[in-house]
Amino acid sequence: MSVIVGKPVPKWNVPKFIIDIAAKINPKIKYKLDKLFGDECYLSAKVEALGFRAKKTLKDMNKTSF
Repeated sequence: MSVIVGKPVPKWNVPKFIIDIAAKINPKIKYKLDKLFGDECYLSAKVEALGFRAKKTLKDMNKTSF
């Protein structure tokens, strides 16, 4: 994401065990970390109602060789 917005990639990182400790200490932090790192599912009709239109469908992606 940093490259896309034209910013340098940070040279630092946070070890996972620190994130795990923070999540155990405070339920609010756990909730926020789950939102940040977890999976989200959205109904396509709601996303399209916001104006998003995918350039490719899943069928198109399946035909493309990576």
